[in-house]
Amino acid sequence: MKEKTHIPTETAAGHLRELQLGYFAEHFGEYAAEAARNQTGHIEYLDALAEGELADRMERRIARRIKGAKIPVMRSIAAFDWSYPAKINRQQVEMLMRLDFMKDCTNVVFIGPCGVGKSFLASCLVENACRSGISAMFTQAVDVANDLLAAQTANRLSHAMRKYMSPALLCIDELGYLPLGKDGCNLLFQVFSKRYEQKSTIITTNKPFKDWGEIFNDDSTAASAIVDRIIHHCEVVKIEGVSYRLKDKLTK
Repeated sequence: MKEKTHIPTETAAGHLRELQLGYFAEHFGEYAAEAARNQTGHIEYLDALAEGELADRMERRIARRIKGAKIPVMRSIAAFDWSYPAKINRQQVEMLMRLDFMKDCTNVVFIGPCGVGKSFLASCLVENACRSGISAMFTQAVDVANDLLAAQTANRLSHAMRKYMSPALLCIDELGYLPLGKDGCNLLFQVFSKRYEQKSTIITTNKPFKDWGEIFNDDSTAASAIVDRIIHHCEVVKIEGVSYRLKDKLTK
């Protein structure tokens, strides 16, 4: 019978890290001590470590997805002030947070004036998707247009377009706040068209659908085509009120 040898803790930890079992490497000593105190069996000891390893990897995957989503400011739906907007359908928004709308590639459009929480709620949806194992991306409409215009000039449009087609959930923020130009509008139209009935898109805008011609270079035909694709399968969240950022000044 082979004589048992003592393996130094540092050596065991090194082996575990080499196997990319970071949680095991960091915690196996304390788990072993606890198992000895509680007279826990080897299988239970290993299972507890494996559970910790899986949870740790899941958290790291979530962190990578959230970082890749490029959410500008992390917010929590629990922090949203439902009492401030003059009008908002809270039940509708809370149902959207369940992400069931994505099963049918339904879109979500938040419509309202500046400062009423459109981007706040959209970013919460994107973060929730990331935490649910769904690929997501948050970007502004003008950035999409500029990125695709630059890609078109550099003859890499198809590659750049894939960036906006890949996420299962794409949020295009602040549509209508800045002019996009004719070429930019045409490229953004392609994004909406390619995602139509394929993947869900979130849009935040300060303009009602009837005014979208102003967004798309006064081209009512293009605007109608885009609106038609977006609202065919869509949850429209209308928010009314004045800017939350001005509330303190307005009460003085």
